Amino acid sequence: AVLCGAPGELGFDSLGKILSGEVNPSGHLADTYVYDLLATPTVNNFGGFAYDNYAEVTGSQDNRAMFVNYCEGIYVGYKFYETAAAEGLID
Repeated sequence: AVLCGAPGELGFDSLGKILSGEVNPSGHLADTYVYDLLATPTVNNFGGFAYDNYAEVTGSQDNRAMFVNYCEGIYVGYKFYETAAAEGLID
């Protein structure tokens, strides 16, 4: 099976070569897919966190201001996987 989203003109040329057997993509991916999403730093730091002092700052009791605490720093997306693989955290 070949997943072929919206490849554009050059992508369809390549798809034709794959389907005709002229080239073999060998299963190499251009994207990184996570095996366990719950093991990523991003999903563990995401949630509906509300400010504790919202009423003090705004004078309103409408405590709807939310924030996300990004603890992972620069290790978001592919940078996390490259660093984790280099340090032996993942294989």
